[in-house]
Amino acid sequence: GSGTIIRAALEQKLKITSKEKISELIFASDQDHQANQITTFALIHLELIRLPIRIFNQDVFNLKPDLQVKFRNPDNGQEFVESLGSFDSIVSNLPFISKNDRKAQYDTAIAIVNEMLAVQKLTISNRADISAYIPFALYPMLKYNGILGLIISNSWLGTDWGDEFFNLLTHYYHLKTVIISGAGRWFQNSEVVTNVLILEKKEELNELLDTNFI
Repeated sequence: GSGTIIRAALEQKLKITSKEKISELIFASDQDHQANQITTFALIHLELIRLPIRIFNQDVFNLKPDLQVKFRNPDNGQEFVESLGSFDSIVSNLPFISKNDRKAQYDTAIAIVNEMLAVQKLTISNRADISAYIPFALYPMLKYNGILGLIISNSWLGTDWGDEFFNLLTHYYHLKTVIISGAGRWFQNSEVVTNVLILEKKEELNELLDTNFI
């Protein structure tokens, strides 16, 4: 998107850690080059002006811990490569795609997630929104006890596939919080009504834990 979420993360980290650490710890990606350009401008900060900004062009479903990503050091212009590794926290906006684009762009991604679920003898309905696949695609990217914040369509709250989605989520995560707004749509350029899921990756989930609805 426009880098609003990642800028907020940067502002929080400026209060608690060194600028060098901030440069090393904050990553952002979008499959759209223009969005990445806008996000780069959003992350410009005087304290970080000579440090690399780790923004890269990649779709969420292509992220893997061993993915090699190229960045550039603004201090000397040299390119360098890093593996993404795993994260303590990840925040994902919902993908802005039309229904027609879904099949063409995400058939392979959906198949990969379905293969992962099949190992646990689990399935997700083919009626599910594409954003419903994101928590499972990002599962390998998140450390245990790590937090995933996901903006998602609210359609899962009133559908049969939503019950299935909830059960899948609680198989892999503690669904800590669902944040719902009654004040209208958050994104005026989309007809989708959204909410936020806050998920914690647990090594073992032996019982269904409480979920706060806000």
